[in-house]
Amino acid sequence: MAVQLDEAEKQILGALLADFTERQLDAQQLKKLYEGPKVSNLISAICSGGDITTVDFDIAFDDLAKKKLIRTGPWRPYENKPGSGLIFVGGYSLKEYACLTEIGYKTARQAPNRPAKAQRIVNNLHISGGQFTNLQLAAGEVVTQKMQSNAGADSDLLANLISILEK
Repeated sequence: MAVQLDEAEKQILGALLADFTERQLDAQQLKKLYEGPKVSNLISAICSGGDITTVDFDIAFDDLAKKKLIRTGPWRPYENKPGSGLIFVGGYSLKEYACLTEIGYKTARQAPNRPAKAQRIVNNLHISGGQFTNLQLAAGEVVTQKMQSNAGADSDLLANLISILEK
């Protein structure tokens, strides 16, 4: 069954497909709830062009979830009130991130469902004022930096710098 998508739905699926392929995930990830891009990042990437509003995004996002083309997470169990006679069993999504399903992946790969202009999720950083030289800068959720010095003239210099910094 071919699924007809509007431009906002195509943009969302296209962004999720681009993220999925850039991260080089495999088919097993489509079967379970992997942690995809944050919904807030999707909104900023897709709604930045002006063609798609946040209302369009919200409607398209909900439609994709109803069609089981995407999933959201993380999941939280319902919290029942203590002493309540009514007990709910189940959970709900916090809708912090989105990911493709197998059906969503297949749909996004079809030619009629590719967006006219694919939007990528880009994190921008703006620094103003001052002069920056030899600046190491990292942005993101997981950043690791390591500095290592081998024996020689540089190791003495490094030891002196560390002692100055410790004081």
